[in-house]
Amino acid sequence: ALPSYGYYHLPTLATGVSPANILAQEEVFGPVLATMTFRNTEEAVELANNTRYGLAASVWSENINLALHV
Repeated sequence: ALPSYGYYHLPTLATGVSPANILAQEEVFGPVLATMTFRNTEEAVELANNTRYGLAASVWSENINLALHV
């Protein structure tokens, strides 16, 4: 059960985020996961590096060798 008082924010999942979206460009202070799609590994790395900040990122893959390569 959620507490009846206090300050909290429920986790949020944003799908199909564009590279120019503020969720992809600025740090979000809260439980937010922004997902983007890509066509190939090179584009995925380009999207991850397309920010002026060192924002957190992760690689999820069924192919462990590809994930380690990235």
